[in-house]
Amino acid sequence: MDRSKRFGMAERIIAIGFWVNAVLMIVKLLAGCFGNSEAVFADGMESACDFVAILSTFIALKIGRKLLPGGSCQPLAVGHQLLAPWAPDKDRKLDSFLH
Repeated sequence: MDRSKRFGMAERIIAIGFWVNAVLMIVKLLAGCFGNSEAVFADGMESACDFVAILSTFIALKIGRKLLPGGSCQPLAVGHQLLAPWAPDKDRKLDSFLH
């Protein structure tokens, strides 16, 4: 499967989760508010946190689609050593940035 199909599938799955969670969040918050249930309202707030997490995942996917190299097999790890793709010299290891 090529890169664009993988990103397309991931976007569809994240979009479905985004909208399902949005509906659940609204229903739980309204039910907790109108039903005077702190537990249901708290569950709605937890769903709101999930909503933010899904939104940030969707944004990260969009950014990754634009910024990552275009090949379908572009490993960031070679052997057991992780390369720093942002380094000016492609042979520089990530360890040199951490120490």
